[in-house]
Amino acid sequence: MAAARITSDKPAPRHSINSIRKDGAEVEPYILVLENGTEITFRSPEDLDAESGIRLLRVATIRPHEIWEILGEWISEKELVAIRKEKLTLGQVVRILEAVKSHFEEYFGHLGN
Repeated sequence: MAAARITSDKPAPRHSINSIRKDGAEVEPYILVLENGTEITFRSPEDLDAESGIRLLRVATIRPHEIWEILGEWISEKELVAIRKEKLTLGQVVRILEAVKSHFEEYFGHLGN
């Protein structure tokens, strides 16, 4: 078998920014319905700007005092106010985050750590 011929010392491009932008799979948001019927939409981390998305990928390791800050980057301010009005316990908020995390792990694999 003949060895492949090298035609250039310069590596060939594999992708362009345009192809990367077009290639993303459609990821369903996670929607939580509150008792009053308000829908809270957790967008895919892939749809957020890189800095916010990276912080959200650590959802498995967030500290309790960071929960509202993290949620504030993920959902709208109006949705954050609505969810805080529910007067949820820490355990309930953690279970919501676990459900959201589990939903997105179907698309991205293990999130966090």
